[in-house]
Amino acid sequence: MHDDEMTRLLEKSPTSMSSERDDDEVLGGGSLTVEEVRQSVEDYPDYAPQKLEDLDPFRYDDLPETLRKRREDKKSAVSLTKDEAVKLVEWKLCVCPRSSAWFK
Repeated sequence: MHDDEMTRLLEKSPTSMSSERDDDEVLGGGSLTVEEVRQSVEDYPDYAPQKLEDLDPFRYDDLPETLRKRREDKKSAVSLTKDEAVKLVEWKLCVCPRSSAWFK
């Protein structure tokens, strides 16, 4: 997840509505603090599978922009190309390795 996306998520979090919230506050009633989430996002590149270096930008930047442009051009529902769908499934299998067990 990119820093700007994490920032948006944190801004949308119900616990982030208060401007007086500090980094020790627990997010969403769970057990992670804002600082722990920020640290995890910062450490993500060190732990993510190598293949995600190419697939994450596709998933978080390129594909949403492509779909947004298609929607503006068509003014209606849009769909993925076969290549986009394949690449998105590859990303999903990297992010959730347990999912790949279904395909063995």
